Amino acid sequence: MLSGFLITGILLDSRRMAEEGQRSPFFYIRQFYIQRFLRIFPIYYLAIIIGLVINLPPAREIWLWLVTYTSNIYITLNNTWIGSFGHFWTLAVEEQFYFFTLGDLGTAMMFAWLIGEALSGFKGPIGRLLEFKPLIYLGKITYDIYVYHNFVPPILVAIFERLGIPFHTPGFISFIISGTISVLIASLSWHLFEPPINNLKNRFPYAARPAAISPFPDLVKVE
Repeated sequence: MLSGFLITGILLDSRRMAEEGQRSPFFYIRQFYIQRFLRIFPIYYLAIIIGLVINLPPAREIWLWLVTYTSNIYITLNNTWIGSFGHFWTLAVEEQFYFFTLGDLGTAMMFAWLIGEALSGFKGPIGRLLEFKPLIYLGKITYDIYVYHNFVPPILVAIFERLGIPFHTPGFISFIISGTISVLIASLSWHLFEPPINNLKNRFPYAARPAAISPFPDLVKVE
């Protein structure tokens, strides 16, 4: 919900700027897709690579389905779950949605407008809650949490088994431990792995960069 809130804001701003004629609709389509791909692809493929390296089942058996964002199709065709990679079916659906709506800015803007209209009613305590800084931070790293969270429980089980300590999943204690570690890993990924990638987004802004202002505006150039 938090990441959806942020994406909706981007789409609404893009729609407004397109209607104002600041740039062509194609420009905003391009910027949106580039920025989404820069956000989604790197840690998605990082998780797959790590899974392949440590041989986390069933990474090596279904790697092609994973790298092509078609794991949802694999699950449907084989009527089976794919372990720690199971949650990636939602990312497959998301990327397929982006692919099939490519070029249709109007459809994306319509969905953004509908969500934006709903969100505009959130005032009072709910509105203040959504503006709570820790929640805003979680909104920034929520995709990282989503990518990594499903890998944490089986790794913890293996670690605790080696230590001879029972670790039951699911359970309240395991939920707290797994959730906390997932947030920590996501935070580390956000601050250590992703900054260079996120900096690339600055090359594809939605709004035009303001022209440089001369520090000496009163000087007149003399030929």
